[in-house]
Amino acid sequence: MAEKRATGNQASGRWRLLALVAVFVGLVGVQEGHAQVDTARARADSARADSIRAAQADSNNSYTLIVRGREDAQTYVRTFPRGGSNALLPPFARIVIPRDSIDYMNAETLGDVLATVPGVYLWRGGWAGRPELPNYAGRGATSVEYVIDGLPWTPMGPDSLAVDPSQLPIGLLDRIEIEQYPGLLRVNLFYHQHDVLAPRTRIAVARGNFEQARYEGLIEKRWKSGVGFALGIEYRLNDGPNDAYGESQVSNAWVQTDWVPSEKFGVQLRWLRMAPDRSRVLTREEPVDTLVRPLNGSRSDLSLRAFLKSSREHGVGRRLDAVFDNVSWTGDGGEQSRWQTGLIFSSRQRTSSLGLTALYGSRWTRLDTRAIAGWSPLSQVSASLEGVYQTYEADRSAKWLTARAGLTLPYGLRVSGAWRQGNVIDQPAIPGDSNQDLADREAIAEWNPVRMVTARAGFMRLSAFRPTGYWYYAQLDSIAPSGPTKWLSLGGRIAPRQWFTISGWYQYPLGTGPEGTPPGYSFVQAAIQSKFLRTFPSGIFNLKLATTMESWGTGVLGRDNEGEPVTLKGATIFRGLIQMQFSGLILYWDRSNLLNADLPYVPGLPMPRNVSTYGVRWVFLN
Repeated sequence: MAEKRATGNQASGRWRLLALVAVFVGLVGVQEGHAQVDTARARADSARADSIRAAQADSNNSYTLIVRGREDAQTYVRTFPRGGSNALLPPFARIVIPRDSIDYMNAETLGDVLATVPGVYLWRGGWAGRPELPNYAGRGATSVEYVIDGLPWTPMGPDSLAVDPSQLPIGLLDRIEIEQYPGLLRVNLFYHQHDVLAPRTRIAVARGNFEQARYEGLIEKRWKSGVGFALGIEYRLNDGPNDAYGESQVSNAWVQTDWVPSEKFGVQLRWLRMAPDRSRVLTREEPVDTLVRPLNGSRSDLSLRAFLKSSREHGVGRRLDAVFDNVSWTGDGGEQSRWQTGLIFSSRQRTSSLGLTALYGSRWTRLDTRAIAGWSPLSQVSASLEGVYQTYEADRSAKWLTARAGLTLPYGLRVSGAWRQGNVIDQPAIPGDSNQDLADREAIAEWNPVRMVTARAGFMRLSAFRPTGYWYYAQLDSIAPSGPTKWLSLGGRIAPRQWFTISGWYQYPLGTGPEGTPPGYSFVQAAIQSKFLRTFPSGIFNLKLATTMESWGTGVLGRDNEGEPVTLKGATIFRGLIQMQFSGLILYWDRSNLLNADLPYVPGLPMPRNVSTYGVRWVFLN
């Protein structure tokens, strides 16, 4: 009986479970039936509701993005500090050219910037796309040296002695500082350092005569964590006025990432690639010969650096950089490579500075040590002292010392002097090149009695020197050695109106001048600039109309393969510029050789007549 009751209870339990399942299914069916009845109405209501929600969401997101963009554009973040720019120097020792000044002068290449420096004659190989090699005070191809963020830029390729600045990517630079020594220029180049949270973009496009094209792109981004990233590219293509001129193209790429977790520490990795491709330039008369040698290859620079800094206010304190740089070249001239590593120490106080550099390289310049100290006890008095000691392959070494001092006097008068003594190796990559003694002097005086007038005069005495020639120009095999040379330079600026200025300089050798630079060389610019503040009270608009004039006398530029002098005839070249700026947008039209001059910067390589470049540059925070 007990077993039967148990069995009956189990059976009744199963029936109750089945009944509950049936009731549940029925309720679900009733709900589905009601849902099917109201399907059309529900779909219409849901579509309308979704549209309203989507519109509200889009409006809210757009407003949020605008507000966040404005906040990010005004939020400053930590950046990797620039290297090699903390030295305290007297007046006239350094020329500072920030990015907006580069755009203002519409410099298409770094050579255009150097051409404005008193005492520089630019060996232009015709028009854009050809070599632009500076010669400062007649000291030849190595009279200008280049430093990128504190590291020397070593020449590579078939010309391992001199750097062609027209190949360097000026569109990717943020700042240029030119240090002037008697008989030497040191050009410090600094790449962009983005310092706000909002991403930064720079775009540039240009066209011109003879299939000229130029494209630039740059994007930078930083995060609050201290991580930063940058990518930049530059491509330039130039044809010529005739078949003998040939084609030229240069492509540059820059990739950089860094991590700056605090003001005291940071690391940075940078990769640069430069790929020039230039065909040869031939004579247009019989017999056909080479005027400009071809160049094809690629250069790659990979650098790693880290810094430690004392926790002081911005721009003041001590800092130590550990650096490593590897350079390689593949192409014409074979394969080359070189690495260098070392330490860079700098200390900047309110009235003094100290810099120490020790770099070791795998070839050519083995050891490069420098020490520079600056002192300014009063705002009217400043002085600096720099010592350099270098060792090279083949058991060679060089050392020199530079002392500078400056003084500010009443009535707008400033004076400065420099003295450079020692010896140098002008061609480190040539084992047979020996030391040359230096005993160079320079004095400069500037008078600024009123705001609208500035006058400057300078005197430079250089010792005898054996200058290095320019490999690119096949018809100019060498530059003859020069004896002691005295240079007189005059310059100034006149602004009779706030919107109109005339500035320039003139340099002439006292006595017999050296080869490599013509006598009586001058550079003058007249510019009209207006912001039309009555129409654009915010100041975002800027109009510039400018004309520049380069003029020189007849002189000997160099020697041919047989040692005979090559004469450069005196000439005058004009250039015009129209430029409009709307905040970060710049439109420009640049026209060269306005008066159709047939006389060249380098014999056999005249500039085409009335050639133009026009383009747009746009910088924005997105």
